[in-house]
Amino acid sequence: MAELAVLAKTLLAQGVSEECAARTLHHKCRKLGVQYKHAAPPLLQEYIYYAMAKKYGDPLGLSFEDLCKKKSYAEIIASSSRPIADLDKRLTVEGFREWFKILKNRENKA
Repeated sequence: MAELAVLAKTLLAQGVSEECAARTLHHKCRKLGVQYKHAAPPLLQEYIYYAMAKKYGDPLGLSFEDLCKKKSYAEIIASSSRPIADLDKRLTVEGFREWFKILKNRENKA
């Protein structure tokens, strides 16, 4: 994530528009998120993708277009270049239990 913060400063210093910098950072952040998720054990990966899809409607998080409806380009740049502060509140034991029950119910019906 620190590399993304440096990239943001570099792009803006080079005169790249805020929109282009925000798109670039968002894309790289999503790509990095996939790498981190794939470093997790398979069962945890599935839960993380489930939790993201439940919260954002997309297993990778909000699309750039959806983010633009809620945040400015500067806010997208800032949020794309820092780690999630409250990850432990997003991925909870209770949420995992809920997801696991859904998974088991699907398996039992199949």
